[in-house]
Amino acid sequence: MATIATKAAEVVGHWGFPGVTIETASGLEAASQSWKKGAFLYFVDGLLTVCAADSNVICGIALKDATGVTSARAAYIPATPGLMLEISLKGAADVTALLAQTTLGVRYGFQLTSAGYFVLDTSETTNGLGTVVKIELNTASGVIGDYDARVHWALGASAILAK
Repeated sequence: MATIATKAAEVVGHWGFPGVTIETASGLEAASQSWKKGAFLYFVDGLLTVCAADSNVICGIALKDATGVTSARAAYIPATPGLMLEISLKGAADVTALLAQTTLGVRYGFQLTSAGYFVLDTSETTNGLGTVVKIELNTASGVIGDYDARVHWALGASAILAK
């Protein structure tokens, strides 16, 4: 059993539509933002702000780190139902989580780790915003029995902020 390094969430496609082109958009950063590439974003008064908890509905996934400059233009991938991300599994409060066959098909919420990465929170299944649609991506991403493995997670409609 290996522990897989936690990395930024990364958009890898659209569940059910292989090969579809993923569009990008841009918006203005809210004041004092410090997100990393792969962060989940939402709008506050029309400005992009990093999500802090499952209660935030997602408008997109950051393509670059925030600049920290108020009203700087920031690129993101708009969140749509079925948008698929490769993302790390973690337990509550950023503890390790074991990849099991039963992970497949489960709706999980997300959390922000102490290192600034967005990961799936395996303890958050009540307010899950997306579903794990693929596990065991490759041995480098983790296989059954590994900790903090990477999985493919597709956003559900309840996670999306219409704008």
